[in-house]
Amino acid sequence: MRGAALCLALLAAPSLAHAQTEVLMVGSSSVNGAAGRTVETELGRWGYSLVRRSRGASGFARPDFYDWQAQVPRLAPLDRYAMVIVLTGGNDVQALHMSGGDWIAWRDEEAWTREYTARVRDFIDALCDRGAPRVVMLLPVNGGRPGWSARIPRVRQAQIAGARASRCGEAIDPGDDEFEALDGVHLNWTGARRMWARIEDDMYRALGLDQI
Repeated sequence: MRGAALCLALLAAPSLAHAQTEVLMVGSSSVNGAAGRTVETELGRWGYSLVRRSRGASGFARPDFYDWQAQVPRLAPLDRYAMVIVLTGGNDVQALHMSGGDWIAWRDEEAWTREYTARVRDFIDALCDRGAPRVVMLLPVNGGRPGWSARIPRVRQAQIAGARASRCGEAIDPGDDEFEALDGVHLNWTGARRMWARIEDDMYRALGLDQI
């Protein structure tokens, strides 16, 4: 229904045909899994193509392993995209590696949350500075793995806070209940389709399609 409505809107407003029709998604292995591929399929129904850039086991906790902030110049120019989606966090339920080799332990909740929130904000702002018109933090969902499930809410809340503090970011939340997953972290196709059902309206709005 949304795809048909969008086509009619484009016919009614030919100038929109020149708007950006690519969306960039960056993040961890979920970008290339059922979650990312479901987003790709559904955006395709609206006339958008999704460009996926992922690094398995990456996130914001361990820049010593993979530094997403340092990758931003390699992703530019970002003004070619209608939106940038960031999907990561499942690997971040751990201590934070700091420059100089120091660490912030997971048990130090206040310091951990403050630093992680700042990393999310700074990453989004860097994407904004490189031309992204809007950045969406697609929050990681609970896949049901014991132990991990108890930790992921902190990551989710810090991502929300970081997005809100940024210049062009927002967080889109599929919900904090348990989703169907392959391994307790990565969604299977059923979980990914349920995720999309939860975020579809927010994605439509984030792309500005509700204004057409």
